[in-house]
Amino acid sequence: MIDVFANVKEEDWQALAAAMARARDEFGKTDRDVIEWTGIKICQSLSASTRVAPELRKIVRNPDERHKTDRRFAPFGVFMYGKQGKYFKPIYRTGEFGRVRFVDKKTFEIKYLNKLTGTVHRVDTYDQVPGLSIKTDKRRVIGRRGLAKKSWQMVQKRVKHGGSAYVMDVQMWQARNIPHHGA
Repeated sequence: MIDVFANVKEEDWQALAAAMARARDEFGKTDRDVIEWTGIKICQSLSASTRVAPELRKIVRNPDERHKTDRRFAPFGVFMYGKQGKYFKPIYRTGEFGRVRFVDKKTFEIKYLNKLTGTVHRVDTYDQVPGLSIKTDKRRVIGRRGLAKKSWQMVQKRVKHGGSAYVMDVQMWQARNIPHHGA
């Protein structure tokens, strides 16, 4: 799990401890109430500081120049993030290869020719045209976008009740040994 508090300055920790002591002393809050309030405020701050990614990745030119001389390498693709960091994922042969869209000169109908099979298909609407573009490739879709923001929002709700939060079967927070009201 990522340590989100690793880059917090010592002065900020001291200010947080002073605010917690003030809430306990001046406002008469219990230790559990102070911890609960602190956890909620930290989660609100972290939720506000995270941003939701766009729905689709940007199509970029392949940084490997071999695509200019060798057709085995795709000229376009997207950048993805994984355990090894940022890497290029090529996108090629997404449906535009071997298909030609045209207007029939006799009937003025929109058709497309599959050059691999030699079949001609009539298109009634543009919805029936197969994905002829790199723009429709599923590798452009960013999965789990907004997960960080949603995680912090869920943790904030669970902190109030002293329970645990699970996001996509991953335990995000466990409030242990905090006595409940009336306990």
